[in-house]
Amino acid sequence: MSLWISNTLYQGVVLPMKKLLISLISLSSIITLLSLVLFSSTFCNTDNRLEKLEQWEPSVFNLQEDEEEPPASVSDSVYSGVYNNSTPVSTAPPNHNNYAREPDKVVYITIDDGPDSQSTPSYLNVLKQHNVKATFFMTGSKMEKNSRLVLDMHLQGHAVGNHTYTHDYSTVFKDADSFALEVSKTEEIIYSITGARPGIFRVPGGSQNLCRDESLVKKLWELEYSFFDWNVSAADTDPKGISKEQVIDNIKRGSTGRKKVVVLMHDNPGRTASLEALPELIEWFKENGYEFGTLNKSIRPVYLTEEWRPAGSSL
Repeated sequence: MSLWISNTLYQGVVLPMKKLLISLISLSSIITLLSLVLFSSTFCNTDNRLEKLEQWEPSVFNLQEDEEEPPASVSDSVYSGVYNNSTPVSTAPPNHNNYAREPDKVVYITIDDGPDSQSTPSYLNVLKQHNVKATFFMTGSKMEKNSRLVLDMHLQGHAVGNHTYTHDYSTVFKDADSFALEVSKTEEIIYSITGARPGIFRVPGGSQNLCRDESLVKKLWELEYSFFDWNVSAADTDPKGISKEQVIDNIKRGSTGRKKVVVLMHDNPGRTASLEALPELIEWFKENGYEFGTLNKSIRPVYLTEEWRPAGSSL
């Protein structure tokens, strides 16, 4: 009886449990095997990604370092644009046959060395009252400090010209690269304020200062500038000082007999003679049949010599 019970329990309970256990062990082995295969595959993929990351890592860190560096200054970007430009440029002088036709009698009032927070607004007020436009040749360093004045004169229809960044002769005329940087840096300032490229330039002290180095004028032509001197001067920078009456006399005498007049004045807070003389001079030019104009690249330049050429040059 006990033997029959034992056989029954073995066949009914123990044997099925044994089979189930064997099945579970087999299933566990399969799962373990699959886990090992999947882990191996994942590990390989991860390892590959790590290898790729190690390859890219230097570039990533370099990019972060670049981003942390301060942005290039205006002078740096201009320098790069001027001297690293592979586009060929013309070094030939402007074609003197393509200038616009001008009025029979015309006067161009040019005002140098500004802008100044004190005197420039007064110049603009006088010009506005008499409905006259002028040409302002200004330095980049002062325009940076008085950008609103530059924008105002541009919006009012006056011409904005380039007069270098520092007006410091030792820097401006040091060599061709320094000269070009002075011009280009100022151009970028004008463009950032007005949205327009000036295209016109006045050499500090006049274009005779270009004669010291032939490459200077070539730089101007490469940068596609026309440069203008004057044929009538207010002489308002006389270190001994000058009166309003003297300015009026200088300009009237210098303009008599000329059909085209380019007047040189200066925008300096300590010298007000030209500013004080301007209303009377405007009326005098009107009474004598002159029209008022602003300089641009279509106007034939006036030079301190009849036709400018660098010394000893065939340009």
